[in-house]
Amino acid sequence: MIRNGHFCKNTLFVGDAGFVGYEFWKQIIDQSHQFLVRVGANVHLLRDLGYHTKRNKDIVYVWPKGAMSKKLPPLTLRLVKCKIGRTEACMLTSVLDPQALTKKEIVRLYKRRWGVELEFRALKQTFERRKLRSRQSERVLVEMEWSIFAMTVIELFALKEQVGSTNAAPEKLSFAESLRAIRRSLNQLTGRPKGQNSLHELLRMAVTDDYERSASKAARYQSNKKHTPSCGQPKIKRATALHRKRLKQLELQNAA
Repeated sequence: MIRNGHFCKNTLFVGDAGFVGYEFWKQIIDQSHQFLVRVGANVHLLRDLGYHTKRNKDIVYVWPKGAMSKKLPPLTLRLVKCKIGRTEACMLTSVLDPQALTKKEIVRLYKRRWGVELEFRALKQTFERRKLRSRQSERVLVEMEWSIFAMTVIELFALKEQVGSTNAAPEKLSFAESLRAIRRSLNQLTGRPKGQNSLHELLRMAVTDDYERSASKAARYQSNKKHTPSCGQPKIKRATALHRKRLKQLELQNAA
């Protein structure tokens, strides 16, 4: 998708801890784009490999053995530790200049990505599309496309009512309440019971609560689990003499 898709020049791709890998990141950089992803214990990084480290202490390198044996260059990246809510997260980016992408901007962009995760949850849980009904691959795609289309229409109906009357922020929209309002109206096509709110009124009230969380979400996990799920910290080690030797050989080969 990155290779064949149409994206703006120098697009910044923001992803969670699952979007990792040398080949994947190199593909983004080779297409003249940038990335910002959260990394965990499944990522191995190197320090003190090149001259970049002397200018910026946040510089790290990704150079797995497979890429090194194929004489592919290491990826020069920047590792930034920042606070996301109550959690300290390790963010890896191809934007090496701290002025071009500050820590404050990294936190803001990563938090905005959370809206996509909420849509995934709404599609799988609230809209009950975790398991599709179709049995053929072509029909599965059609079913998924129309499910997403239906979600979009419902949210647009609710946004139209809320922005036009209550001036509520779009991120306050509750898909669960909007879906409940649509279903209630469909069940009452022949007439609305006395005292029942209209569809317009129900959609205006379809917003999330304003409460602030005071307790940890750790209680949501089953108590019989030995370890609470965690992204962890990336594994960082200092570059060895072999790494520097291979890098020097690669630089001489490219210069020739």
